[in-house]
Amino acid sequence: MTSNVESALRHLNERGISRLEHLEVLLALSRHPDRTCDGEQVATNTALSRAVADATLAHLHKRELLERVPGERPVYRLGPRSELPLLDLLRQHYERDRIAIVNAFYACNIESLRIFASAFRIRRQP
Repeated sequence: MTSNVESALRHLNERGISRLEHLEVLLALSRHPDRTCDGEQVATNTALSRAVADATLAHLHKRELLERVPGERPVYRLGPRSELPLLDLLRQHYERDRIAIVNAFYACNIESLRIFASAFRIRRQP
């Protein structure tokens, strides 16, 4: 993994991209930066549930990586502050070797790794 990829992942982590679904949605949206999408479209094009897709879009909007398109239902597109060059770099590597990007993402994001590992912790019944 190149230092540019690791640096890009660290930068996104500092911007609040702390969960893998945040990263994967950003990478999917960066394929067509001018398009708009809603939770249903994201859920259809990814392995996420509708509820997780909606929550992810809202989180990315809150972090100013997406902007909300005016209207009744929440529809988003990449925001003007989006780090499109970083996303392009990461997407190219992601499409070639998803596992390496996922591993690098968790290596740059220790808190997410702890949360992931805690899911496998054996808990005693009280």
